[in-house]
Order: sequence, then structure tokens, then C-alpha cells
Amino acid sequence: MRRIVLFYISLSLILTLFGIGITDRTLGESVDTAKVFDDRVYLLVGVDKASYNADVMMLVRLYEGGLSVLQIPRDSLTSEGKRLNTVFAAACLRAKRRGADDKEAFSEGGTLLAEQLGEVFGVRVAAHATLTLSAFSKLIDTVGGVDVTLERALSYHDPEQGLTISLPAGEQHLDGAAAEGLVRCRNAYPDADYGRMRAQRKLIASLFHKLKHEFSPLALVSLFRAAYGEVETDLAFKDALVLLRELSSSDGSLAFATLVGRTVKVGKAPLEALAEKNLTKAADYLGGKLNEDAARRMFLYPSSEAGKIYEESSPPPFTVSE
Repeated sequence: MRRIVLFYISLSLILTLFGIGITDRTLGESVDTAKVFDDRVYLLVGVDKASYNADVMMLVRLYEGGLSVLQIPRDSLTSEGKRLNTVFAAACLRAKRRGADDKEAFSEGGTLLAEQLGEVFGVRVAAHATLTLSAFSKLIDTVGGVDVTLERALSYHDPEQGLTISLPAGEQHLDGAAAEGLVRCRNAYPDADYGRMRAQRKLIASLFHKLKHEFSPLALVSLFRAAYGEVETDLAFKDALVLLRELSSSDGSLAFATLVGRTVKVGKAPLEALAEKNLTKAADYLGGKLNEDAARRMFLYPSSEAGKIYEESSPPPFTVSE
């Protein structure tokens, strides 16, 4: 939905400051996890403040080779027959019922999701961060907009969500409002969230390139400070600065991988049933080892006849090379 781009701005600013490149990987490819230094994983969440649903969930691994980002579908099917993003929402709502403010609620939701995903993938999640929409359009407009190439024309109107988007295929220059529409739009794609995640990767790649080549270090630090102020995180700002210095010592790249599943119907809702083999690949990608018991407690695996696998029908991954 709408609260996605501040994460992309923050991540792009970090990467731009320290010259880290971007690539995109298919999850099935082998990943070299050798020569790891102080290997750590972080959880990044984009949340709908109205419902507290986590519509963006990413695990980011920092290691000697650079950064590896795992995109997790919000509609991943849990063992309770619900979307994965409701795990975060339920924790937030429990906190709100006790009188917690949004920051405290996001902290509880992030802590719970980090613990559960870390147990599944066999990694320790060092910190988590949660982002909402606030100041998104302003920040995009502040950098002068972004250029993207759209794989298809997008035309969609949803008055309930306040979303209207009408963009032709091909090269586009997007201001804040148009970029917001792009990262929120999912129903215009045949593969829904997977199409939206591809669009999000294009946006971050374009933003990264612009920040790296058109902004001074001083301007980037100012933008990063503004973006950090919009984040609920258990990582203190001084620790974030230490993290930035560590990133500066890496000559590696930023790689994206998307965890994919089989589309199954639960009632009328299409959800993504994640196969154990893909969860195993994801754990390896993050430098961990799948905890099979924890995975079965958290996720409901697909049957052999369930739905189509988007992994088999998606277009080639989007790649940016410097």
C-alpha cells in the first residue's frame, strides 16, 4: 500500500553514501556465503498505520559480500490460515489495547515478527525498523522525482484507498504523488504483489542512481537524517552511524531476492503458500539454516496440486549494474 517508499529512500541513501551497487537474484541461484564478517540480519517493515498490517517485509543481510535483501510476500500463508502481515498487526493491536502509542505498538510488532522470522530462517535478527507513509511524497519531490521504465501500462482506481494511477508503459519521470501510486498499486499486475515488488525494485534502483550521481555527501546526510526521523527502530541513531561506517568498508553489492510461493485460495482470498524448498533457499541466502519445526509452526505448506507458481512465469529479474 502507501507506506513503502521511506524505506527505499533510507536504504538508497545508505547505499549511495558508501558506493554500494545493486543486483537482483533469482532465489534458486546458489549464493556464496564464504568470507562472512560479523554477519548480521535486519528486519525492515512497511506498515499501513490505519490497519497495522505489514504490507512490506524485508530481511536484510549485511556480510562481507555486501547486502542481500529478501522480499517476503505480505500474503504468505501462515499455519493459522491467515496472511503473514497479520502477525505484525495482531501484536500492534494488542499493544494498542493496553494503551500503547503507535511507536510502542510498532516496536512490539517488529520485535515479534523479527523473533519468529529469525527462528524460521536460523538467523539472529540484530534490529528491526518500521516505516509509515509520513513525508513520502515530500521526500520524493525534494530529490526532484525519479525516472523508471514501466513494464506495462498501469491504470487503476480505488476510491476506498484513495488510489488513482494512470501511467503508460515505458520510460516515466515520477513526482512524489505518482511514485506513491506506483509503489501502492498491485491489482494492475496479473501476479499482483510480485508485480508490485518488481516495480518497487525499479524505483529503488532509480533513486539510488540519482542520489549517487546528483547529490553531494552533505545533502545526502541531511536527507538520511530526515528519513531516520520517520522510522520506529530499536537501532539507535549512533548505532546506525556505526552501521554506515561498516558498510563503507564493504566493496560488495546490494542483491534482491523474492520469496515466492503457490497461489492458493483461503475462502475468497488468494494467499501464497511457501514451499519448504524455497524457505530453505531463503535461509541459505540469509546465511542461516532453515529450522523445519519453526517453519511448519509458522507457515502452511502447499499441496502438490495447489495453484500456479509465479516463479515459473515471472519475467527475468530486474538488474542494475554500475
